[in-house]
Amino acid sequence: MRRWFGASLLGALLSGLPLAVLAGESIDCGALKDQPRPRQASQWFANSIVAGRCYEFRARAMRIGPGGIRTVEIEHRVDHQGEQETTRFLDGPHPDTRRNLHLDRYWQVASEALDRANGKKSDAVAAMQQHYRFRTIGHDRIADRETVVIDIIPRDGLRFGHRIWLDQATSLLLKQQLFGQHGEPLEVVQMASLNDVSLFSGQVPLPGYHPLPEKSWSPQWIPPGFYPQPVDSEVTVDGITMHRQLYSDGLSTLSVFLGPINQSVSLREGVHQLGNFRAASRHLTHDQQTWQLVAVGEVPTEVLTHTVAGIDWSPDPARAARAASASASDTSP
Repeated sequence: MRRWFGASLLGALLSGLPLAVLAGESIDCGALKDQPRPRQASQWFANSIVAGRCYEFRARAMRIGPGGIRTVEIEHRVDHQGEQETTRFLDGPHPDTRRNLHLDRYWQVASEALDRANGKKSDAVAAMQQHYRFRTIGHDRIADRETVVIDIIPRDGLRFGHRIWLDQATSLLLKQQLFGQHGEPLEVVQMASLNDVSLFSGQVPLPGYHPLPEKSWSPQWIPPGFYPQPVDSEVTVDGITMHRQLYSDGLSTLSVFLGPINQSVSLREGVHQLGNFRAASRHLTHDQQTWQLVAVGEVPTEVLTHTVAGIDWSPDPARAARAASASASDTSP
């Protein structure tokens, strides 16, 4: 049963969508038109995080990792009301088409960072440069298009490195590779074809997030640079209600689940492999009840285990945001 619980937990992780949003700032897509060719890796990256929101296109992509290969078709449309996307999963026994699947934006990087910076790409990149270095390493050809290849290198041991391939004509992301702590490839997302590409040159409204809901708990430590994201605060996993918090540094995500122990289905304490993700589980006692705390994400194992080391149970709605800031002075898991 514990195997099924892990699979259900992974399903909850992948199905979690950002909450509905309020009207806020906007992205000036017209700024991409006729702008000079980038000269630095960080400039390419800045253009890419806007291009992924402003270009319309149809594409076919593959995601390759420990969980196998998954093939999808993507249609991305943009207008003055915002973005609309359709993702059709081509593998599996049954057709699976989803709309506005925002957490599976295969063609975008740093989407949350751009939203957090109110659509200002320079501010988004400046915030990420506190934790990553950007370096151009060469050129390549992906999906029959010329690309520039950029390494995104972590400045600490609390996150993984990335390599991205950006279309030279549009700055769209065509390929992304995730590397482990020792440089081993963990996952690849790659466009196989890109068609009907056109730039929307107007203003695209940003998803100004709803305020984060009040929470009666939060991890005592989260890695610096990871900020809380709006997400449904409860999910049901094999009949057990799990409370959930989501954090992101713009490139990687970290999900934390808390729920009561059920001996027949709960994860054992320790580290587990859930598809493309690793998870750390710990059992804690509070108010004469035993709980399980589970952290899942695209981060080193030591970060997961440190995240589940303890909980602050005080009902302070600002606790999660303060934890993100306070953790900046504690960079060792």
